[in-house]
Amino acid sequence: MKKLNVFTLFLVALVLVFGGCGSETKDQPAKTEKPPVPPPEDQGITVATAILQTFNLAVSDVYKLVKDKPEAATVKSQLKDIIQKYTQKMQNLNIKYLALKDKDIALFGSANSFLGEYRGKNVQEMNSKLDAIRYHYQQQNDEEIDKLIHQELINLLDIAVKR
Repeated sequence: MKKLNVFTLFLVALVLVFGGCGSETKDQPAKTEKPPVPPPEDQGITVATAILQTFNLAVSDVYKLVKDKPEAATVKSQLKDIIQKYTQKMQNLNIKYLALKDKDIALFGSANSFLGEYRGKNVQEMNSKLDAIRYHYQQQNDEEIDKLIHQELINLLDIAVKR
């Protein structure tokens, strides 16, 4: 009789173990799944992207103005206006850029890493776009317009990341 009690006890224990592991959910309340939380936006990359986009807009505006290679005297004041307009925008972005350093040094680092990776590529694209135009004005020995088309645009990036 003792063997039968032990065997019965063993079977009951197995039924309880396997019964508790069942996958039926009739008796269990429905689980509410939370949607995955998207990773927080990296503000450093956001600011760095805004800097590069603003630079590209300035290059685009300059290109639209000089793509037909008009007389230098007619476009110099307009080029200066474009540079001034984007200088103000870059100064505003510089404030955001420097605020990253105070907020979280890791965000500041991510902005610098992003700019380090993509700044040169954007400047190279600018050079590719404007080289023929620069050459045209260099042939006319007009250093001021060459400076406006090339160096002043690059200086916009320097304004944005000035420490």
